[in-house]
Amino acid sequence: METRSAEDASSALAGAQRFLAAQGASPELLRLRVFLGEAPQSALEETLAPRLGATRGDACVALEVLEALADAGSLRGGLADRVAESLRASQEPDGSWCAPGSAQPRVGESVRPPPLGSRDALFLTAMLGAFLGRTARSHAAALSRAGGYLAAHWSPELVQTGSWHAICGYAHFFSNVPHDLSDAVLQWCGRELERAYRVGAFGPARAARVFTLCGAHALPGAKLAAPELIPALLRTQSADGGWPAPTTPLRVLETLWAALALVQLRPRSGRSTAR
Repeated sequence: METRSAEDASSALAGAQRFLAAQGASPELLRLRVFLGEAPQSALEETLAPRLGATRGDACVALEVLEALADAGSLRGGLADRVAESLRASQEPDGSWCAPGSAQPRVGESVRPPPLGSRDALFLTAMLGAFLGRTARSHAAALSRAGGYLAAHWSPELVQTGSWHAICGYAHFFSNVPHDLSDAVLQWCGRELERAYRVGAFGPARAARVFTLCGAHALPGAKLAAPELIPALLRTQSADGGWPAPTTPLRVLETLWAALALVQLRPRSGRSTAR
């Protein structure tokens, strides 16, 4: 028999699917359905492949594709291998990946004042490097260059501002790719993730997304953990099934993140998924 919390999570997941369908968010709905085992992984790859082919070399598109494949558990083989090979070819000499038309900061040059955005080279490099490290075609030299780039530009001030992209990117990379700075960086990310969450800089869906990307129920340096976030996610779901409040931007993406977290962050002893 399902516990009350499991029943609540199941109801919340159904609400999330209704919300995504009502918003016409077909890509995000497919990602969630594949994750839940309601659609085959091949359907997701077939949807993503044309986008990748039409924009080869675009780091932002590569990130979208890898993130979707990662959520579906499809980073080993197939389309993920193609993206990994393209990333090895498009990596800059300094180890970074950049959005089209943007310039990455050079070592010794101050980084654009935080908060970082989704098109910043530091965020893209951290996210792509982390996903690359989880593919079957990960390449030690490429990961080493990416780690060197991130380390050269690392400063606690990047995360002390409460920048979600900085916390997320650095936590994601250094929890998935071994590096001398990993322990120190993850301690900073854990502390600043909790602080930003406590002061309301971002809500439970964004906090939970950091955990799911890191494959963790908590981060070093923080008391904030999955057992606190799951009830918070259930409390903050809106009546229309989305997260967070209806007046907040990016609701489609945060609804997907919240739904994924409700499954991925369940207590391990009682975890049961369709996957």
